[in-house]
Amino acid sequence: MEVFLECLNYVGPASRAGAFEIVYDEVIEQSACISDGTVFSSAINKIKDKDLRQRWYLYTRNLAKLSSEDRVPVQLMKFGDKTARVPAEISSEVVVFFPKWLSFGGVKLFKSKDLMLVESVMQSECPIYNVIDVENFIGMWPQFEASPKHKKIGYTMNGVYISPMSLSDNDAQAALLLSIDYQGERFVRFKSVIYRFLRTHMDRDIYHGFEIKSTECPISV
Repeated sequence: MEVFLECLNYVGPASRAGAFEIVYDEVIEQSACISDGTVFSSAINKIKDKDLRQRWYLYTRNLAKLSSEDRVPVQLMKFGDKTARVPAEISSEVVVFFPKWLSFGGVKLFKSKDLMLVESVMQSECPIYNVIDVENFIGMWPQFEASPKHKKIGYTMNGVYISPMSLSDNDAQAALLLSIDYQGERFVRFKSVIYRFLRTHMDRDIYHGFEIKSTECPISV
């Protein structure tokens, strides 16, 4: 549970700002998914750490959107391995293309980073990014990497003005999570300033960023 809450804490500000949506299927709380057969909600209420319990309900009731009651039969399997299938019923809202899941473990299947979901009726397949730890979760999101070119204060080099990046690395990461993708670049208004993020590594989801004027931001953004 601590890992689950740490993951949600990481993306909490971006979720509150509407950058994406967290869907929580509360049916899990009535499931006997603990290794000794204990119903999950009972296990939560037995946790002695009051702050941990409160944060669980804060995130799952206030931060996340409760899933609909419309449920569909599915089969889960490790990506690329169709021999071992686990039947289940899940909310139709989480059957979307390339969803990110936070798994609770319990069975060997959910320790795999890449899962495949097969909708039982139509047999349509949906790849799933499955979270198995905090490091794995963080790696699923755009990452900020400071560029030595963009300093705290803007400056001119060889007659060209170099825009500043005045944010701390932590604030820049928060801004990046809030940003909107536009033709491979990302833009965001953060603390009353507009920032532009460019991909630093073409084969990885890592960006550097800098301040821009409102006139430099695409109108559609």
